[in-house]
Amino acid sequence: MLAEQLFEQLAEFEEIIFDLDNTLYQQKDFDRGAFEDITAALKKESQLTLDGMEDFLMTHKKFKGNKYNKLFNDTLDKYHLSQSLLPIMLTNYFSHNGRYINKESGLMPLIKKHLVNNRIFVVTNGPIMVQETKVRRLALEEYATIVICSSKEPQQLKPNSYAFDELSKKNYFIKPVMVGDDHSTDGLFATNVNIPFIHFDITQDDK
Repeated sequence: MLAEQLFEQLAEFEEIIFDLDNTLYQQKDFDRGAFEDITAALKKESQLTLDGMEDFLMTHKKFKGNKYNKLFNDTLDKYHLSQSLLPIMLTNYFSHNGRYINKESGLMPLIKKHLVNNRIFVVTNGPIMVQETKVRRLALEEYATIVICSSKEPQQLKPNSYAFDELSKKNYFIKPVMVGDDHSTDGLFATNVNIPFIHFDITQDDK
């Protein structure tokens, strides 16, 4: 679906709940910088050139998908490095500053243009520090209410209803809709809280 088609569909709704990664912006914009930081840190630690490591990380994640949890382990094996270096990779990923994320890219300009009279919410699963960095880089708090469902608290994660329950405590929903790239999390979340779901994957917007 093209972004223009998405906003045509959103016209009938009052409250729009967006997923974050690969919905509002492209996840690769965060990962690219994080993988560069990881590669630089491992080069320093190992004193090896590690040619193409950031490209391998990007390609392997695209192939395995966002939910694959052995990406860094596979990378260490690929480059014949000790698994004891895993904490260095995790630390650099979690602390990455999101330098390639641009608040004027993705859906943000269209939201500001087309949804000025709507209430906007963002519900995202993931590590708190990482998701907060993305929210800050996208300046989402200027116009959206954010709920980060911590990956350390499984009961919070979509598709569980935790985020909608939290939002409903302070917001009266008239005609809400969920927009996200993943049927198994965002779509099922919408089903679980009895609201419509629109599938939108920003990585497919230009295809």
